[in-house]
Amino acid sequence: MTAPTSGTPPSQTSQTVASNVTAIYEGGKYLGITVSELLNNEVAIRQLINSHNGANRANESLMEELTEAREARPRTSTAITLAVMNVSGAILIGLATNYFASTSPPRAAAIILGVAVALTLFGSIAPVVLSYTARVKKKVGG
Repeated sequence: MTAPTSGTPPSQTSQTVASNVTAIYEGGKYLGITVSELLNNEVAIRQLINSHNGANRANESLMEELTEAREARPRTSTAITLAVMNVSGAILIGLATNYFASTSPPRAAAIILGVAVALTLFGSIAPVVLSYTARVKKKVGG
């Protein structure tokens, strides 16, 4: 078995598969390998099995990461609730600011501002805390 020369690409009908890698990928084209050529080639079979096992491990790792990402994201109902809290807090902050800008602000303006800031902070921080606690629970095994 000989490898085709690098100067001219081999034709599909006359090519012979060599035992070296350059002949297999000559010219960027994959040359056909028959089962009979692999039958007694222990090194090629081991490489094929290792490549297959590596691809399976990579696939399993990606599936685990996908599962973790799905578990870490908040549920739809939780996300909607937190979004409503953020919007409500922003509206109330605007309302309280408007009250404070008037000539005689009502007494409840400070309470409205405090509630608004609390809503906004809770709605903003809660997703981070929920994600962190989900990861800690998973690590602990709970």
